[in-house]
Amino acid sequence: YVTGQEVTTPGSTSDLRTKQYLGHDWHQLKISFESYYKEKGWLKLGIYGEGVYSTQDFFSNYTASILRASAFQPTPESKTLFLESFRAYQYLSVGHKFIFSLSDNIDFRVEGYLFQPVNELLKTENKGIAFGDAFEKRYNIAMAALVYHSPLGPISLNTNYYHNLPEIALAEKTPLTFMIHFGYIIYNKKALE
Repeated sequence: YVTGQEVTTPGSTSDLRTKQYLGHDWHQLKISFESYYKEKGWLKLGIYGEGVYSTQDFFSNYTASILRASAFQPTPESKTLFLESFRAYQYLSVGHKFIFSLSDNIDFRVEGYLFQPVNELLKTENKGIAFGDAFEKRYNIAMAALVYHSPLGPISLNTNYYHNLPEIALAEKTPLTFMIHFGYIIYNKKALE
């Protein structure tokens, strides 16, 4: 259960001229499941699922509403990006993981996920927010990573594919991103976790 008060101070591009105060109360349930169902020799197979149900109402504008919406972030890179299309008040997601152990210290990982918002959050013409049609759009993330487990920590080279995602596929380019990192990516907990 979440309760609080939203205070919106309008910026220079806002049509509003005075502060807005809105009270918000909602219930939220998040369930996730991860299981590796086959581990045999050099191959490991796993599934992942996540679902969110929330009674959250809209905040004073689209930006505030999408910032507070629950985010689906199954890959290391997706946790470093703000992807509006992977945020919703209610959603279901499912994915599959393939891990190939090429040697004692080298893994090749392939993961794919489907994200299905119940109602997509849409920006309206007057910078407001509205719900899209139920189950209208869905989005996908795929990742391939080569991971070397060094004595000092993992070194990873990732390729990420975001299907049907306007935030990544700018100017009609292929929605591919690349990430190289050494060590573990550590994330702070969100305020409501």
